[in-house]
Amino acid sequence: MKIQESCLLCGSGFLSERCTVPERACGKGESFKILACPSCGFMATSPQPEGPELAGYYPDGYAPHTASWRGPLFGGKPVRDALKREVFRLWYGYFGGPRGGALEALEKRALGPLRFIWLVPPDFTPGGRLLDVGCGAGEYLAFARDLGWSVVGLEAKAAAAEEARRTFGLDIRAGTLDSLTAADGPFDVVSLWHVLEHVADPDAALKSARRALKPGGYILAGVPNAGCWEAALLGSHWLQWDPPRHLWHFTPDTLAALARRCGLRVADWHTLPGSGDLVVSLQFALRDRGFSWAAALPGWGLLRLLLWPYGWLARARNAGGRLVARLEPL
Repeated sequence: MKIQESCLLCGSGFLSERCTVPERACGKGESFKILACPSCGFMATSPQPEGPELAGYYPDGYAPHTASWRGPLFGGKPVRDALKREVFRLWYGYFGGPRGGALEALEKRALGPLRFIWLVPPDFTPGGRLLDVGCGAGEYLAFARDLGWSVVGLEAKAAAAEEARRTFGLDIRAGTLDSLTAADGPFDVVSLWHVLEHVADPDAALKSARRALKPGGYILAGVPNAGCWEAALLGSHWLQWDPPRHLWHFTPDTLAALARRCGLRVADWHTLPGSGDLVVSLQFALRDRGFSWAAALPGWGLLRLLLWPYGWLARARNAGGRLVARLEPL
């Protein structure tokens, strides 16, 4: 394993320990340090497994590699489907796009919060091509296809790529950005949903994604937000540290700094609402303190509902646990 001795982002040779976090998926009894750079705030897991050793920390049944399709774009619930169609029309340009006028501007503003509860679509682009890197079980690709996009997926784990192909019948390839050829691209959008925290070199990943873009194209990236309230409140118990699978830990500022280094700018960003991560983190806190029996009690689903307002408040203050950004070439 590789010991982190300097900051990936700014090169500082001094890193301070933020917390020590147990590995929770493989049951090996290991713990890893989360190190923070006092100069720029970037955080890293240490030590970091490399190559085949890192692959061993992704057990069979790892959730992002397991198909969990939410169903068709419109699932036959009239009210929800009508709201979803309006949100996608007003905010992203689908289904004819905005028609203009003061009343529609008010409708767009009123429906705005709903866009945070569904998968984030790319803006409507006639004949658009989308590449989803680290596509896992293929759910986002199926979502984009249903919106009219021509899609290609890349997934490093061959078994997950095969399952996604079998489930959705999509063009999903076992490989990474390095395996793309010039004939495969370019793309209007490259999506990196929860990829940058997993790869050994996020700098190289972003540069490769930028090279795959058409002129005027952009990157949609999602990462856990290590600057969220949950990480501050719960410390080592926060679900999204997830060492050693999560090698790097981003905040809005450090993601923007990495993007600039790769010739990109953050054109837009937000955090997402939700209380699920908070509830699981609370369960981790109980288990880590020897109260596993309490973590197994019923009622956690109800607590998740009761904490839903917290999730929306955190999102409103850009302190939610998941960060989504649109990155455009400089």
